Amino acid sequence: MISTLNIGDIDQRTEEILKAIIITYINKLEPVSSRKLAKSLNLNLSPATIRNIMADLEENGFLAQPHTSAGRIPTDQAYRYFVEKLGCGQFILSDIERELIRNQLDSDAPSEQDLILEIPKIINRITSYIGLS
Repeated sequence: MISTLNIGDIDQRTEEILKAIIITYINKLEPVSSRKLAKSLNLNLSPATIRNIMADLEENGFLAQPHTSAGRIPTDQAYRYFVEKLGCGQFILSDIERELIRNQLDSDAPSEQDLILEIPKIINRITSYIGLS
């Protein structure tokens, strides 16, 4: 059972289920059910086992259930854990990417407002992830 957000408290199987819930929810924007996960994961777990793990995650603040018959959705705490522990890991920039950033940030001595608008675009170009400003 999980007690807090302490990294390392969650076992690998629970992490895999949490990660699958977050990714599924981001892609479909609908609550994720244990049955859907059982079909999509290669963990050979029954929906009942996944439901128990989801209940533990909910009990500890990682998941919420919009209503009784719905699946679960990730909480802010789950997203934070995902980014810190389960996300894409450390991202190392190549020399070309560093130069690209330097050139874009050095051009015309951007104001703070320009930087706020430009940084998400740079992140998007380098990582292919969405950057919001």
